[in-house]
Amino acid sequence: MPTFTENQKQILRELARFSIEKELGLHGDSEFVKEGIADPLFAQKMGVFVTLHKNKQLRGCIGTLTPHAAIRSGVQDYAVLAALHDSRFPPVTPEELAEIYIEISILSDPAPLTFTSPRDLLQKLRPGLDGVTLTYDHCSATFLPQVWEQLPEPQLFLQHLALKAGLQPDDWQKQDVQIDTYTVVNF
Repeated sequence: MPTFTENQKQILRELARFSIEKELGLHGDSEFVKEGIADPLFAQKMGVFVTLHKNKQLRGCIGTLTPHAAIRSGVQDYAVLAALHDSRFPPVTPEELAEIYIEISILSDPAPLTFTSPRDLLQKLRPGLDGVTLTYDHCSATFLPQVWEQLPEPQLFLQHLALKAGLQPDDWQKQDVQIDTYTVVNF
């Protein structure tokens, strides 16, 4: 995982906010101008999620696990999608944008987690560190590592992840379930 300086983090947060503001019509067609935006680190292809909070409550979260675009592009695209196209929430309005806190997560490549039983799986998960993707019977969902703050018990975490995938809460225990884990740098 790359290491981000405080300046690099600030540039990406400003880029995310600018992208939302531009989409809401608060800026003209001008491009984001910030010294350092051409940083080679921002051209690396990595998974990116942008999460929006308002009053410490989730207000939108969209991203990708697949590193198919540069970090810079992912931040721009997913900031706009999280603000305006997360189907769980109405679009962010220009009036509420000042109250929106933007969190960016840069993801490592997901890797399969090998386990021999549900108990072994529970013991191998690293609460607070692992992002987890659960796949079973053509259904899939992921939780970023930050979700451990609300669901600190591995069994409860996996039950909620199964529900998010549209499965039954105990389907994480099925023999054919696939679990992938990843880490994030979030800011």
